[in-house]
Amino acid sequence: MEKAASATRLDDMISLNVGGQSFCTSRKTLLSVDNSFFSSLLSGRLNSAKDNAGAYFIDRDGALFAIILNYLRTKKIDLRGENVHAVRDEAEFYGIMPLVKALVLVQEHDSSSCGGILFNGYIDPPTNVVEASAAAKGHENPVLFITGQQNYLAVAYRRYICVHRLLNAIGWERVFTTPMLDLPPGQVALNAKFVTTSGRRRLLAASSGGTTTVWDVTPADDSSFCVTNHTFNAPVDVLFFIGTQLVVMSHLGEVAVWNAVTQQWKVQMMTPIS
Repeated sequence: MEKAASATRLDDMISLNVGGQSFCTSRKTLLSVDNSFFSSLLSGRLNSAKDNAGAYFIDRDGALFAIILNYLRTKKIDLRGENVHAVRDEAEFYGIMPLVKALVLVQEHDSSSCGGILFNGYIDPPTNVVEASAAAKGHENPVLFITGQQNYLAVAYRRYICVHRLLNAIGWERVFTTPMLDLPPGQVALNAKFVTTSGRRRLLAASSGGTTTVWDVTPADDSSFCVTNHTFNAPVDVLFFIGTQLVVMSHLGEVAVWNAVTQQWKVQMMTPIS
């Protein structure tokens, strides 16, 4: 029993022989994507020959497998100088579906005749938030809208907002997810280049149900946090950053400005423009 338990530990080292090239990695790395080729291989559902050294033998291209393995380790991929079609074939063989989806987008971008495409990528919403939100509302969580600045994106769903950072051509890293919102976000603003004496900060602002909240979402921090919130007596129609200031406006005439340096709100009633 002890031996069987030890054999399935995630930190076990696994030796692979792929097309004559030797690789060594952890069980945890190979199982980092659910329902893949490696799930079947390591569970014993898939029969595989072993070489003289006892490594699993896989009769595929070793050079391409190195790309797949690096993706499993880092969830990033560098396609410079690589044949995208060949990498996709290997990703499909190994059942690495998040990578397959990303590579499909790359191929569609390369074959598209339209212009104006600045980036492409595939972003998965965080599973735990999706499950909680879907359970509460009994439906899917489609993307409501997206806003971005520099290499950051804020993706708004029905009950939460995620902030992602672009690391390479197809690699997005989620750096922040808001707590569950009581109401769907109506407006979202992102400031990815706010500079203070302590360094560059990233701020996310969102209005939901009359309340505007600002979070510090700087990835270098150990944890992001709520900076401020303000409840309006009118619906929020416009939300945007101008430098270090967040401007919140309502068509009923209420205008508020939050200064990110002093962290003070100033609210004024204006005559609505008819």
